[in-house]
Amino acid sequence: MNLEQFSNELLLYLFEFITPLDLFRTFYNLNSHFNDLILIYFQNYCFDFRSLSRQELQIICQNYIPLIFDKVIYLHLFDNDGTPGQGADFFNYNISLDQFTCLKALTLSSMEWHSKIDEFFSFGIQKLHHLTYLKLDDCYFINDDVNKTRQIIDQIWSLPKLICCYWNVKPYGDDYFYLPTVVSLSLQNLYIKNPEWKFKELSRLLVKTPNLQYFSTEFSHFAYNFNNDNKNKTKTSLRNLPLKRLKLTYLWSQNIDKSFEYNAKFILFKY
Repeated sequence: MNLEQFSNELLLYLFEFITPLDLFRTFYNLNSHFNDLILIYFQNYCFDFRSLSRQELQIICQNYIPLIFDKVIYLHLFDNDGTPGQGADFFNYNISLDQFTCLKALTLSSMEWHSKIDEFFSFGIQKLHHLTYLKLDDCYFINDDVNKTRQIIDQIWSLPKLICCYWNVKPYGDDYFYLPTVVSLSLQNLYIKNPEWKFKELSRLLVKTPNLQYFSTEFSHFAYNFNNDNKNKTKTSLRNLPLKRLKLTYLWSQNIDKSFEYNAKFILFKY
């Protein structure tokens, strides 16, 4: 079978089912036609580094990624016992996340904080105008700079097209999450792991994400001052928000059901 006889449209469709590493190994420098398809016309590179060896990571980062920065739409970095040091290795090849200007989805799993990650979330993330999905899963901060963490959260909330955000970040100190000071008009799906919520914090978070439709959070304690609330009559209602589903997991509070005026169709308590 001569692949040269296939139309460009069919070849580009077939490329969707081939990993970037195999795609380059098979077709790159085969001839000018395939080089054009790979480097110019194919726009949907998805890199999932969870199953790559250190040698394969080196090949991709040194030889291929610099050729297609603006054509990568999905990136997943994973650092655990199976791929130890992958995050540090990735950034040691002089790669910065803000170079992926067309990135739509970014997942960092089990990553320790790296200076390049800190630089990216502090400044570079605003260059990712197309980012719609961000997942930080079981990641670790290695400093106790509260202002830096707040700045990072504000940068995330400022992304113009971000629809889904998953936040499971273990800090150096006690606090897992700080309330954003800016409003996100794009966020619709949000997950946050935070050991302790106060009612005022939770209600303020919902105000900072007015178009939120699905919200899930895990925590062990819910603090609420009913005396002050009854005195000041500041109880927040969820009826005015566009929420379709609110999931609260691992609760430890006898007062949680008194804290909200809610519609039973969308709120779910899991003990």
